[in-house]
Amino acid sequence: MKLLELIECVLQAPITPERGRMEVLIRASGLLDLVKLQIRLGYDVQALNEKSYLVLQSKLQEIGKMLGGWIKKYN
Repeated sequence: MKLLELIECVLQAPITPERGRMEVLIRASGLLDLVKLQIRLGYDVQALNEKSYLVLQSKLQEIGKMLGGWIKKYN
C-alpha cells in the first residue's frame, strides 16, 4: 500500500545520509501524490463519506506542506 511506503520514506529520511536524503524525499513526494489520488478515488466510488474525505485531504495537505519545506531545506 502506498500509504505505508510513504510512512517508510518519511521515517527513513532523517536517518539517510545527506547525499541520499533528497532521493528519499522526492520518492515520498511522489507517494504522497499517489495516496491523494487513492483517497480521491475512494471518495468518488463512495467508499469514503464526505466528512472522512475532507479530514483525510486536510491531513494530506498538511503533510505535503511539511514535506515541501523539508525538500526546500535540502535542495
